[in-house]
Amino acid sequence: MPIASKVHKDENNQLVGVDITSEFGSMVVTSGSATPVDTALVWHGLVDAIAGLLSSGWSFVEGVRTALAGATFATASAGAETQITGVTHGLSVNDYVTLSGCSTAGYNTTTSTVHQVTAVGSPTDFTIDTAFIDDPGTEGFVCRSDQLVAGVDAGGTYIVQCSASGSIAISGATVEFGVFKNGTLEAKRDRKFANAADDGSFMFVNGRVFTVAAADVVWVAVLNQNNANDVTIGDMDWSLHKL
Repeated sequence: MPIASKVHKDENNQLVGVDITSEFGSMVVTSGSATPVDTALVWHGLVDAIAGLLSSGWSFVEGVRTALAGATFATASAGAETQITGVTHGLSVNDYVTLSGCSTAGYNTTTSTVHQVTAVGSPTDFTIDTAFIDDPGTEGFVCRSDQLVAGVDAGGTYIVQCSASGSIAISGATVEFGVFKNGTLEAKRDRKFANAADDGSFMFVNGRVFTVAAADVVWVAVLNQNNANDVTIGDMDWSLHKL
């Protein structure tokens, strides 16, 4: 529950007590497994975290990564959207997802990497807010990242802080670690991994400040600038604190 109280002054107008209202949310990774990277220069949602401490205004939603092999991509909303059918997906309406590994590059480019689910017709049928291009030969993967969701009383200005360690699977690469709010990249940090399995740390020093409204979704993703080698976040402490 949020901690709530009031400011009190004595007869000399001196502050004698300060009560603080606090909203916060956090996610953690401990001894994480590899995050598969299917395409260079494309954001990939993180599905390796668990909920940390949460105030009553925040909730944690576990991520899901699904192979789309065998799925059919078809036109929807007069071509303004894409319907994907034939694979059990585990997604919900309004989810923000990343697509990767698709042979139709327009579905998984750096500039169009984040999509929103606009409809769920069944456990094997969902639609994204991306104009239909074609039915690709290689369908790739869809991922809803582990995420924190703001409740009705959680709106305000927040600082995000992150401290983590990670490594690259095979060869050197520069990896970007990003924080998204809904479909927008709010902050990122680059980390150059010179050698395979070379653990290195990264953090958002002093944090990044941004606003949050009720129902906003905040989540974490990784991007490999150089190749499709997997990235492992070994340990991570990631949190939001209301200012």
